[in-house]
Amino acid sequence: METVSKRPRDIRSFRLAGFTKKLPCENGSQGCIAYVGKSYSAIDCSTANEDENSDYKKYCGTPSGLSADYWAGAKKVCDEAGMYLPELNDLYRIYLNRLEYAQITNISETFWSSDILSDEKPDRGMIVRFSESNQGDGAKYNKLSVLCVGND
Repeated sequence: METVSKRPRDIRSFRLAGFTKKLPCENGSQGCIAYVGKSYSAIDCSTANEDENSDYKKYCGTPSGLSADYWAGAKKVCDEAGMYLPELNDLYRIYLNRLEYAQITNISETFWSSDILSDEKPDRGMIVRFSESNQGDGAKYNKLSVLCVGND
């Protein structure tokens, strides 16, 4: 199974790349954040597609077994934009520093991180609830919001 490489974790220099659904970041910005929201599709992470589906191999990670895995879809939409889904700690730091990103201070959504809950619970991904200011886990069949980060 192919793994996605870890990216640099320094988000101090990130700036918001136009809080829109426009991807990738405008003008190849360094350390940018782009809002995707819920404008993405799920990926079939059921074992029926294990051998024939390249998205399964690239994005399902620890396979959930779900025919509609939105966590995998979140990773794919960021990847296709030349960006990546942030790790849990980075996403929480974005939340904590949201005043620096004036365009996202009023967002009260729940965002996917790139982390899974555990290998024992592959149907759960780690999330940050901006409305409640906490981290948690979410079922991968839920279509949660997405922020992508990049270092183009």
